[in-house]
Amino acid sequence: MCRNCNTKRLQKYRQTPEGKEAIKSANKNYYEKNSEKHSNVWSKVKNIENEVCEVCGEVKVDKHHYDYNKPLDVVFLCRKHHKEVHRIMNNA
Repeated sequence: MCRNCNTKRLQKYRQTPEGKEAIKSANKNYYEKNSEKHSNVWSKVKNIENEVCEVCGEVKVDKHHYDYNKPLDVVFLCRKHHKEVHRIMNNA
């Protein structure tokens, strides 16, 4: 199945009662497993003014933490480079 076909299939599934329940369950599990990210970190970081991507200079950026115990120590990365960092971290 091609990527576009799979995306359309998932969009339809997410509109069904089973799909909505699956999303709700997945979100609940994610927040339980990543509670340290959501407690103090995001509430503190949302007030930090965005800069540009530290790799390419893109203005639309995400705030990335290498260590959630240091909530104000963030790196500004565009979506592409943010995903790349996570890919590298997950493979390490």
